[in-house]
Amino acid sequence: MTDHRDAVLRLWGRQLYERQREPLAWAEAVLEATDRPPTAVTAAMSGQLDALADSPWDRAQLLFRTVAKLAANLRGDGLYDADVGTRIGPLALRLGELEPPIAGPLGDALGHPPDGPASLVTVHAAELSGNRTMRLRAIDALLEGAELGHPQALAALSEVASDHRPQDVTVWTKALSRIALFGDASLEPGLLRALADTGHRGVRWSALACAELGLNRAVPLCTALLEHPGPRGRLRGARPLRGTRRRARPGSPAGRRDAGSSDAFQVSTATDRRHPYVSGEQECCGGGGT
Repeated sequence: MTDHRDAVLRLWGRQLYERQREPLAWAEAVLEATDRPPTAVTAAMSGQLDALADSPWDRAQLLFRTVAKLAANLRGDGLYDADVGTRIGPLALRLGELEPPIAGPLGDALGHPPDGPASLVTVHAAELSGNRTMRLRAIDALLEGAELGHPQALAALSEVASDHRPQDVTVWTKALSRIALFGDASLEPGLLRALADTGHRGVRWSALACAELGLNRAVPLCTALLEHPGPRGRLRGARPLRGTRRRARPGSPAGRRDAGSSDAFQVSTATDRRHPYVSGEQECCGGGGT
């Protein structure tokens, strides 16, 4: 459990740092929230690793040294790890746990602590309604959270996958490409609706997601795609009918389903099996289509 919590905090620390438009100003605000002498804050911001030399056992020592390394890096004076800034958040959070009186000011300075209604996951979910740059950043961040089993990230991704109509097609396909992380049978209505919408550019991923989740009600829709006038359309229906399914992540909704069931989404008729696109004898030029 400790290892999982550490992984969550590392991810949060990286995502938090990457959001900072002015990382030095942010880091300085974090140091100021520690209630240490202003002279120590100034020293750290100038790149001095011994900013708290007068208090060698100070719990904030590591945080101040980390900020000093970041300041040196950003000013071109240091040769420290490129990811040093990503450690500021977790260190500050830990300091707040050790010194409860400054936990509130530290949380305010950090912005979006890892837990609670103002967490980064909540912010990312809201950003799915933002501009395209925000949407793409948000879906990537939510997928990273889902890798660690974050419940809010899993719920946000399920909401994305439940209805393709309001979604950016790239956001939609990114989510469906990792359906094994969060998907279950509750997504069937939305996925079948998307699969039936043959004019949608994400229909191929809808078909593959249905195969991944073993949604046998999608077989007739995929079979119908075999009669599509274009080779790309036929390929969209053929690949799921071949039964190509990735192994789900253990412990994920799809992983728990796999553990208790036989392989699903089989070709429904002998005729389907003999179809060249299902058997693999025919391939779409380029094999790409979305």
